[in-house]
Amino acid sequence: MRMLKKELSESKEVILLKKKIEEWKRSRITTNTKMPEELWAEAAKHAKIFGVSLVSKFLKIGYVALKKQLLEVASSSKKQSQPHKGFVELPPISAFHTPSVMEVILSNSEGLSATIRCPDRSTDWENIFSGWLKASRSGQEERIR
Repeated sequence: MRMLKKELSESKEVILLKKKIEEWKRSRITTNTKMPEELWAEAAKHAKIFGVSLVSKFLKIGYVALKKQLLEVASSSKKQSQPHKGFVELPPISAFHTPSVMEVILSNSEGLSATIRCPDRSTDWENIFSGWLKASRSGQEERIR
């Protein structure tokens, strides 16, 4: 959450949008004047990435109104979009994922076990597993002799 909040507050696009909204608020005639659709659409775009709560707080706009706008944008894009074939671009993983540790626990019927913790997913698991199997089998062969 903190990481997203930091990314949001450092995003040049979001900062520019915040300035546009503040300028609109200063220049509007009455407080009942609705915010322009372009500003809502841009806010909804950022809410998709960072979440409605964070964006509404940062931009100082209504949570419920932003969520409604986001739902309208989503439903209209579903109506307009056709099924895609082939490549689908996804948002960067950093928007959804915080670094974690992968843990694998290996054990055999003899009660031999090992726990392996790796900070990333680039670990060569194939060699680890094959080494484990070889060590496990060689231990069984020694007991048979």
